[in-house]
Amino acid sequence: MLQGLYALLVLRRLDPRWVGAELHVDVHGRRFMIRGGPDSLSVRTLATTAPVTFDDPDDALAAMGVGLDATG
Repeated sequence: MLQGLYALLVLRRLDPRWVGAELHVDVHGRRFMIRGGPDSLSVRTLATTAPVTFDDPDDALAAMGVGLDATG
């Protein structure tokens, strides 16, 4: 699931990067750190210590402020 989210972020030209087992991406000036589980994604920001878990990558993208269209 995390690899799929990486591909979606690349398509939106957001320059995601791997840092250990986490995916890091900057969206509209905010940094997000994403970890993948077997059936979910955990998203957190630098300002937030508790991650938010999503079962659907589209929900994770929406929470990060990334549009669901091809342009982001």
